[in-house]
Amino acid sequence: MLKTTGIVVQARLDSSRLPAKVFLPLGNGKSVVESVVERCLRIRDRLGLGSPVCLAVPEEELALFRKHSDWPDNVRLVGGSAQDVLGRFEKAIDAIGAERIIRVTADNPLLVIEPFELIIETFRNFGEPDSKVIVDLYSSKQLPNGTVVSGFTGAALHAMAEHSTLPATREHLVIGDDNEGGIERIVADIPAGLRHPKLRFCVDTIADYLEFLKLPPKAYEAISFAELEPYVRHLVSDEGY
Repeated sequence: MLKTTGIVVQARLDSSRLPAKVFLPLGNGKSVVESVVERCLRIRDRLGLGSPVCLAVPEEELALFRKHSDWPDNVRLVGGSAQDVLGRFEKAIDAIGAERIIRVTADNPLLVIEPFELIIETFRNFGEPDSKVIVDLYSSKQLPNGTVVSGFTGAALHAMAEHSTLPATREHLVIGDDNEGGIERIVADIPAGLRHPKLRFCVDTIADYLEFLKLPPKAYEAISFAELEPYVRHLVSDEGY
């Protein structure tokens, strides 16, 4: 089953609060998006996932992302509509040959492995390849801001594309109350050791970025929350999600 689960990183340059933030350099000698992709590759290998990591970007920015880094062979770049993120993800899941994907956003360069494990375990329990399942780690707002990922079966993505008429579905991959596609959204229970909702280590604003520049390079070597927590425990914010 794990061989048909892939990781898709959603990225763009036209952020309103911090334009081109994913190309900003970090203290590990890599940019934000390079750091995200590198961590996804490490997590992929640790979990034994067989599919390449996919970087899904707006078509008009695809050439810039290709030039930005010497991406390894186990990374696929896919372009699509800037506003139709759902369409990009449909292309991505086909490009990497996966039946399920874990969605990552490119402004979280300190992702940890535990949320990925939680999604995979939920897929094992509820997500057969042809089932229409979304695994939601966001709604409870318990994870540190910077570690949230979400899971989708391919059948769920295709049902969303076929049945939903909400613009938010195509741009943000959320389902409406009508849910004519019969999609099951599973809100996963967050383990107590990961419930740190006031921790914030995403790159969303210039203030976030300046905090990242203070982190030692060793912080980027930590792949689990237990390893990372000593480096980020001071990054407490009331700003929330």
